[in-house]
Amino acid sequence: MTKKVYFFIDDVIWALRDITREKPKSAFDQHFFKTLKECHDKYGAKVQLNLFYRTDFFTEMTNLRFQT
Repeated sequence: MTKKVYFFIDDVIWALRDITREKPKSAFDQHFFKTLKECHDKYGAKVQLNLFYRTDFFTEMTNLRFQT
């Protein structure tokens, strides 16, 4: 019998924020995504990642970028 699990993580926008700040060569160099990839490689895990439309951090960054 094949066992399967449905796994999802909400609010991963913070991991994208960290990638933006750290600028790794690969997204999988960032701890969060590296861990998920290791689970996929070892166990075949497939994970759904959910993002919120925006956060205060990204809203502030956008506002600063487009101000003159």
